[in-house]
Amino acid sequence: MIGNAMDYCSGEVDKQYRELERRVRKEEAKWEDDHLDGMIIQFLYARSFSRSISPIK
Repeated sequence: MIGNAMDYCSGEVDKQYRELERRVRKEEAKWEDDHLDGMIIQFLYARSFSRSISPIK
């Protein structure tokens, strides 16, 4: 169950990153800006507790 939750969260982080890439290409955002949100921070924090979870692809 935890693996499924982490896979889901990883997918959501990936979606946010791809959206940011799109916005940077359209010059609606900059890479230098702060784009972290609470979900990403909590996801990375939760990942830090388990070595059995495979790295983000």
